[in-house]
Amino acid sequence: MFSSPLAAGYRRKAPAGQPIIGSPPPPPCTESQSDPELLSGGFRWGLLLSEGNLDDFVDVRVLIEVECARRAAANRTDDLVSQLDATIEDMRSEPMDHGAFMDSDTRFHLGIAHAARNPIFETVGSTIQSIVRIWYPKTYYIPETKGRTIAEHRAILDGMASGDVDAAGRAMRAHLVAAGQRLRTLLPPRETGG
Repeated sequence: MFSSPLAAGYRRKAPAGQPIIGSPPPPPCTESQSDPELLSGGFRWGLLLSEGNLDDFVDVRVLIEVECARRAAANRTDDLVSQLDATIEDMRSEPMDHGAFMDSDTRFHLGIAHAARNPIFETVGSTIQSIVRIWYPKTYYIPETKGRTIAEHRAILDGMASGDVDAAGRAMRAHLVAAGQRLRTLLPPRETGG
């Protein structure tokens, strides 16, 4: 039934007579179920984020999160719009609380990944947000970061709320590129060979 050992690790068992519903389980944690290097390599990469590979990370975010935003706009519900709007309002209400701001930012991005209705996007999105939580809070010391982040999130939500998949995707791309540029200003300059 499963085509690989990794896929077999996602097998779900329900109590007798009950269907399997809801989101897939988190990635397997034991070596017997999957390759232990699969996620740990991603986390090591995140810890090594630098000027030299920031563009690579932004590229991955764009590929995953723009598609998530487009799918979330296509799957738009009033509940989704309300939930995402609440994260933006939370960010606006506590701008000096860096932890609360980051938590709201993470909920915004993970809410969009969930609304894409693809469990692989959710898992990859969660890994991306783990890396974001390590690096991006450094940008909170740039005075305009939080205001711009809120405005960028609002533009994404506006596209989603109207069901405009292209507007949601464009706004997400603009947000991710701008966030990467803000982070770039804080990383040590790239060494050039010569």
